[in-house]
Amino acid sequence: MRQVAKIAGINLLVIVIILLMGEGIARYSVRYNPSYYTSVNATDAVIEYPYGIIKRNSQGHPDDEFDLADPRPRIAYVGDSVTMGVGAGHGYRFSDILEQRFPQYQHMTLASIGDSFDSKKYMDGRVAVAKELGTSQFIYFYNLNDTLPTVTAGAGDPAMVRGSPLARTINFVKMRTEFLRNKSYLFNWVRFKGRNALARFGVGYRGEPSYELFPEQNAAVLDDVAERINYLAAKLEKEGIAFTLVLLPYEMQISKDAADTYSRLGIKWDDGFIAGKTQDEIRARLDPGIIVFDARDAFVQAPQDRLNIKTGQYFVYNKGDSLDWNHPNREGHALIANFLQREELFRQLQ
Repeated sequence: MRQVAKIAGINLLVIVIILLMGEGIARYSVRYNPSYYTSVNATDAVIEYPYGIIKRNSQGHPDDEFDLADPRPRIAYVGDSVTMGVGAGHGYRFSDILEQRFPQYQHMTLASIGDSFDSKKYMDGRVAVAKELGTSQFIYFYNLNDTLPTVTAGAGDPAMVRGSPLARTINFVKMRTEFLRNKSYLFNWVRFKGRNALARFGVGYRGEPSYELFPEQNAAVLDDVAERINYLAAKLEKEGIAFTLVLLPYEMQISKDAADTYSRLGIKWDDGFIAGKTQDEIRARLDPGIIVFDARDAFVQAPQDRLNIKTGQYFVYNKGDSLDWNHPNREGHALIANFLQREELFRQLQ
């Protein structure tokens, strides 16, 4: 028995030494910030990240406090982590920039990290919030990773039960190891390599297939997406709230250099994806009358622009423990704000 315990102790010591050596090597060799997406300091009102801050008001929204006695018309910016400002930070998001340029409106950012518009029940909740806040305009910034099959009512928490055993396994592991993200370079390196390996097999960060990268193979999913957006627009119309959809791009769609970079890293997509087939197919399925802006035009106004934009120029790319082709940086947010202003979206609002 003592011999078994001794062998087990030696093996455990060897494992600890290997892990410590791996941690040391990782800290010396890793060139990205392993805690880029993890808060470095947080209070009830402000969460600090390496890229900037995200505010949280008393109602739980990522913005300054809302003044509900303010008589100005209210605009709701709705979406996921892009709209929340991951990669840019408060004060540098397109919503913050437009707030400065159009003070005749009260601007309300209602996005959250992890939001997924993959159920009608979730849509109902966002409509209820917009109605409660008295908004007159609802702008949905559609991140392409929202391209998911619809979760039906009664399915429970989509993050927990949806999808394949792989998706559930990834969520299980992620929930129990998240605390290591801002503590261990080795953990982040392993996580980074694992996510990249999955991405090369067409698996997104949720463990679901990257449907958005393969629009030619996923017409049924695009049908689901358009059905949810049409449902959202109809619900808002019944409440007297105007609806606008902004389709956000991935970095490889606005930069040939980025497309070449991700292709060399083994990321794959349909031939039509780069030319915007995912956005075009969604738009073609929408009900007439829905106002749609394609934010690829924020970055590329002429074919030459796509040839000149470098990897990481307007998107986060590789500053953290993930290849990031969907979060614009501060310069990218500024271009999107300029685009919406140039399109005179806000001058059309009543």
